[in-house]
Amino acid sequence: GGAAMSQLFRLSVDNRTGAVRAELAQTFPTLSARDVEHVSINGTSYLMFAQQDAPTSPLYRWSRDRRRFELQQRVPTQGATRLGAFLPGANGTDSYMLVAQKGDAVVCSLSQRLAEDPTCESTSWGEPGLGPALTEEGERGQSAMLRWNGTMLLSVNTPSTLPARPAGGG
Repeated sequence: GGAAMSQLFRLSVDNRTGAVRAELAQTFPTLSARDVEHVSINGTSYLMFAQQDAPTSPLYRWSRDRRRFELQQRVPTQGATRLGAFLPGANGTDSYMLVAQKGDAVVCSLSQRLAEDPTCESTSWGEPGLGPALTEEGERGQSAMLRWNGTMLLSVNTPSTLPARPAGGG
């Protein structure tokens, strides 16, 4: 493991000979990348790398103008090893990224979308609720489910953060 440049190749097929060619299209600085996930939401492509030895895992968005992937967000992760996209809704609604982690899941500040070392302490920035992500049983959780809000991945509400009486409930 360690720092490396993960590579994206553009594949093409020669129509005359059928030969497949691979051309280096872009490189991405990664640290112990263990997985990469591609997802298309509303016609836009995204790549996310699971970085095991970094406090974040980068999410890149395809730029049509620049014809390359650009950093969209550094997602706080703790020993990320695997990623999986879950897109049950039409038009990119209800889009989720599942992150398998070796470390405990944490809730971090959302005001630091591109921070390399995100704030995840409850006393920092005066934001309540930061720190360990807990399961319904009140135990520290490991894997994380993140929801796409149209511009970034957010932590999914846990039972402890949901209102006691949701709107319309009795």
